[in-house]
Amino acid sequence: MPTSESRRSPHGQKGIVSALAFNPDFSGTYAAGSFAHSVGIYAENTVHPIMLLDADCGGVTCLRWSPCGHYLWVGGRNSCRITCWDIRTTQSMLGEVQRACLTNQRMTFDLDPWGKYLCTGR
Repeated sequence: MPTSESRRSPHGQKGIVSALAFNPDFSGTYAAGSFAHSVGIYAENTVHPIMLLDADCGGVTCLRWSPCGHYLWVGGRNSCRITCWDIRTTQSMLGEVQRACLTNQRMTFDLDPWGKYLCTGR
């Protein structure tokens, strides 16, 4: 599925898609992160992204939805933080969690089933 009309087009999501996460609220939406610092929110029945988020990291390598499906956690390579985005209203960044990650390795993280705790490698 193309994420942009062409390589030179200013519209759409750029870069290699490196992470996918499907929303657990059964709404048919999913997030796709790319090595070009962007996260696109897509619906199953559309080709173009519903919204694009600028992930301030070296390249998105891990995405996790909160159990309610309202918040998206984004982590990347060479990034010492994991950011949380509110997808419902303003597409605003809610906050961040600091971690020690100064490598290009894929340092993933996970949320517990209730969304209370976030665990990450060091």
